[in-house]
Amino acid sequence: MLDPQLTASLAPPLVGALAGYGAARLAIFLLFKPRKPWRLLGLTLPLTPGAFAAGRHHLAAGIGEVVGNHLLHRAEIERAIADPRFANHLRHAIDTRIADLLGHDLGPAASLVPSRFRGFYEMGGKVLRLRFQQLLHTHLDSPAFAETLRQELNRHGMTAGPETENVLALVRSPRFKRLLDALLANLLAEKVLPQPIGPLAKLLPDEVREGIGDLLLREMESLLLREVPELATALNLKESTARRVADLDPRQYEAMLRKAMARRANFIALLGALFGLALGLANLLLLNS
Repeated sequence: MLDPQLTASLAPPLVGALAGYGAARLAIFLLFKPRKPWRLLGLTLPLTPGAFAAGRHHLAAGIGEVVGNHLLHRAEIERAIADPRFANHLRHAIDTRIADLLGHDLGPAASLVPSRFRGFYEMGGKVLRLRFQQLLHTHLDSPAFAETLRQELNRHGMTAGPETENVLALVRSPRFKRLLDALLANLLAEKVLPQPIGPLAKLLPDEVREGIGDLLLREMESLLLREVPELATALNLKESTARRVADLDPRQYEAMLRKAMARRANFIALLGALFGLALGLANLLLLNS
């Protein structure tokens, strides 16, 4: 059998520890439960519903106030953009998107044009071809072309004379120009346009790709600074955030809060037990003094 004196000595500290632990657990329980008010004889019982359930709408309004009035000010956005981690993340996202876009293997030019715009594409191709033909004809008729042709013929051993002028006249003749036009149209239709474009990355130097990334980074930062505060105002984030939080299912709300304070709740309960144990020991010492 236990010594009655030992039992009498251990009882106050143990009872105090259990009482402190139970009181702490009860306080934590009353933070969340009950979820709805309890009524007796038409009167709402005290401490019902639980503290968080009762103050959920006030907390939602407070969260909406913080989000709407403090988190999306221009100064906050400037600080976020100035953070090197944000800049690095944004640049990485931009470079990734550019790499994906430029690395995509493109087919022929016609395959990139939506069907509803195919007529405009074909018309544009004809206009460009005719414009190129006009420029080519104008160049063939120019003094600069004649001088270049004479120099090339002279470099190959053909001195200026009737033969050179005959070659120049042949090149400038309507028949030769029509031949050039037919060759150009055939080259475009059968060789150039059906040819797959391939990845754009192969057509752009590294300096150009980096320049595109730098330009997009500056534009994105400017866009965030300019548009986000106005967008937040237009969306009325203060009221929408408060409404979304207030509309949370009570069980979701409780689970979210319990997860956030699980460790702290256990610590509070143990602290209550230690406090009760200390009171029991102090009571024991006072009784024995």
